[in-house]
Amino acid sequence: AVRVRMGRCGELMEQLKAELEGAARRIDSGQFERDDFARKAEMHTRDVAAIEAAVVDLQKRNDLMRESYEQEIRALEGQIAAAGARAGRGADVRRERFPTPARSGILAAGGADYGVLPAAGSKH
Repeated sequence: AVRVRMGRCGELMEQLKAELEGAARRIDSGQFERDDFARKAEMHTRDVAAIEAAVVDLQKRNDLMRESYEQEIRALEGQIAAAGARAGRGADVRRERFPTPARSGILAAGGADYGVLPAAGSKH
């Protein structure tokens, strides 16, 4: 009877050992998956940060270009006004200023930037 119990005890010990080894493999697999997920999340976080930095850079470059174009337009308007005054025509070169995307958020809403348009009633 003692020998039967010892044999049965050995079987139970082998079953327990197999279950523990299986549980250890599942834990290792879960840890690998967790580490893989954390690694992928970190990569995505870096990618998003790089995209955000690129967007900020593009916004700055866009603002600089817009300012440059607005300065050039003002200079050209001044030249046109001076030429008109010299010609004695007294040309009215005033222009109506429409909101630009930087001031009104038009581009952010998907609209177009029309910038400076001729004033109503002008000959342009």
